[in-house]
Amino acid sequence: MIGESDTRKLASIERALELDDGSDLGRRARLCALHALELLYDSAELEHRRALADEAISLARRAGEPGALAHVLRNAFSAVWSADTLAQRVAIADELSSAASQAQDPALQWWAIYSERIVSSDLGEIERAAAAIRREQQVADELGQPTLLWLASVHGATLELLRGDLATGERLAERAFHLGQEVDAFNGALYYGAQLSFVRAFRGRGAEVVAMMEQSVAAYPGIPAWRAGLANVYCWLGQFDKAATIVQDAARDRFEHIPWDPVRMTALAPYAGAAAQSGCGEAAATLYELLEPWENQLASTDILNYGHTRIYLGELAHTIGRDELAIEHLE
Repeated sequence: MIGESDTRKLASIERALELDDGSDLGRRARLCALHALELLYDSAELEHRRALADEAISLARRAGEPGALAHVLRNAFSAVWSADTLAQRVAIADELSSAASQAQDPALQWWAIYSERIVSSDLGEIERAAAAIRREQQVADELGQPTLLWLASVHGATLELLRGDLATGERLAERAFHLGQEVDAFNGALYYGAQLSFVRAFRGRGAEVVAMMEQSVAAYPGIPAWRAGLANVYCWLGQFDKAATIVQDAARDRFEHIPWDPVRMTALAPYAGAAAQSGCGEAAATLYELLEPWENQLASTDILNYGHTRIYLGELAHTIGRDELAIEHLE
């Protein structure tokens, strides 16, 4: 479940690691990578999680088994995924592609394509990302695995939304939702809700989804992007006081509650847009500091892309009275 840690599963993995005697490096590497992945939504375990991912990769390389290495790299990619690890994730994606090919496992090759698409999107290499999505869909169709078919459909919608074809994106999102109900009803509904909110907001129909977004803030407390997105939609509806209340509350800890996970950038970016539109100058200054190190990346996850970070830096710079800097970013 995105945004939540499964304590029972974590306990089982930890017990398995205790029982493991280290004689099978590939097995221990898989366990360490799985442990790292399951800690993804525990902010207190950030350093431990990343150390586990590094250990797993090292063990898998020593094991010399392409299949084990590919499995480990797949989980490690997600375990370290955040704004500050793009260079590391590019390297993992490249190594995963090679290992999956050596393992001759089409499902692992699908995950290698998935990782390539993620880093391509983050880098703004949109045509490369689009080509990866087409390959995702081809491999998923050949394998017929329901989970991969669902995710490939979700990503097809992601691409069309990025391109601005909202009608096609919504149609693909609905198709993905129906596929998701068969394999992962919880996350299938989450993905669809996020993409539908995006479509409605950009079509000027945010009023149709604002109630659903308010409910999602309560339903998914581990995903701060919902609250950030709600503040942004309030602005588009002209409800700037409501947006400002959310932004100022989130800024009380300088947005430190937003974890270093795959959703970090797609929480900070909507907060930045809302801070700029609602005139929250102090929050805008903080958000500028938080986003500036990643000025050459796009604010994206595997299901939504909110555009280039410089868009938000430009808006924030204008809000805090630095218009020359704003023009530089926006140009």
